[in-house]
Amino acid sequence: MDNALLTNREIASLVTLAAFVMLAIVAVVRDGSGGQILQVGRSAFATLVSTKIPLLFASYVGCIAVTVALASRWWPWDTTLLKATVVWCLISGIGLFGKAFSAVEEKGVFIRALKRIIAAVVVFEFIANLASFPLWVEIPAAFVASLCTLLAAFGARDAEHTGVVKMANTYLGIFGLAAIGWAAWRLVDDWSDIDRALLLREFLLPLWLTPVALLLIYPLSWFAAYEGVRARMRFAANGRPIRAQRLAVMIRSAGRLGALRELQGTASWRLGRAVGFRAAWREIGDIKQDQREEREAQLAAERRLELNAGLVGTDSTGKQLDQREHAETMQALRWLATCQMGHYRNRGNRYYEGLEIIIDDLSDKYGLPRPNGVVMHISRDGQSWYAARRTITGHWFAIGAAGPPSDQWLYDGPAAPSGFPDEAEWEQWAPGDNAPNWT
Repeated sequence: MDNALLTNREIASLVTLAAFVMLAIVAVVRDGSGGQILQVGRSAFATLVSTKIPLLFASYVGCIAVTVALASRWWPWDTTLLKATVVWCLISGIGLFGKAFSAVEEKGVFIRALKRIIAAVVVFEFIANLASFPLWVEIPAAFVASLCTLLAAFGARDAEHTGVVKMANTYLGIFGLAAIGWAAWRLVDDWSDIDRALLLREFLLPLWLTPVALLLIYPLSWFAAYEGVRARMRFAANGRPIRAQRLAVMIRSAGRLGALRELQGTASWRLGRAVGFRAAWREIGDIKQDQREEREAQLAAERRLELNAGLVGTDSTGKQLDQREHAETMQALRWLATCQMGHYRNRGNRYYEGLEIIIDDLSDKYGLPRPNGVVMHISRDGQSWYAARRTITGHWFAIGAAGPPSDQWLYDGPAAPSGFPDEAEWEQWAPGDNAPNWT
């Protein structure tokens, strides 16, 4: 077993990290953008320091240290676990701290983190890290594994790179199985010389430290969510005191992160415009009622999609009965139109053809299949454009412009538009006879 201060795998990881840093420095020097990057880095660091994040992180680390100190009085922890604890803090601990902020917007963060520590993958990771390969194997293997991880992450965004992704994942799988096999063989071979009590405590370390960290992170998430609500309320109040409104938020939320999550965004602005405790209290009730009605409407819309799937024809308003992928397609096309408006000014007052990456990202952003089938056309003079997509129902949607921003035209029908936007088959600005399904 690896008993050194740093195992061969940890040394290989540090060497690989240093290599990537050196490559990045060389690329920056050759590109001549080093000064700009340093300026951005200084600005980002100054912004970070000006927030409460360093204080929250210091509090989090302090609480972890107190927890470890208390655990040292009993069996779970002693100084032989110091290295394992430091490694856990640098990798898992910092990662869990980041979840304090993602939990403000995203549901289920804490449950997923708890599920992971009881998953079989944790056992395999522990076994794989019990023993390292020789250094002459670990360094090139770690470098290739890092490249494959990057290829798998970025290649998954493009259907054309499926072969590369498979190759990268195959290497990572083979390397992982080889590491598990090597460690298992070493474990059996050195069984008589192993401190089995220490081995058990190392295995149990993340199993008890992770729940403790999540208990510490929950109030941090609540505080971050509250700070977001308070900042928007203060801005919306336009100089008026908001102590009473803040008190209403704290009482109504009652320490529940989900309750504060519902008050993010425009809800915070509504609370900031309320005057006094009672008005804020009633406004929170109205916000919750509006959100309930919105969720019910969403469920009703989903039921209609299921019931109308495959139906041919239109309703009394002229809209298609089968509206699968309609909402997602319209949202995707509107975002593409927004991007074109921004590029027009930056590209010498002409619409831009090179939006392939943005078009591909529409699949993930709006839940469309990949490839998503969005086709874009730009006129030769760059003053007109349109993008169209055929939904799963066979119905077509299109959006475009026949002039500079903010000109916008809409189309939907059983076939693709015959050309660039015009009054014959398109509607300008709003839905109409030529775009009855746009909302």
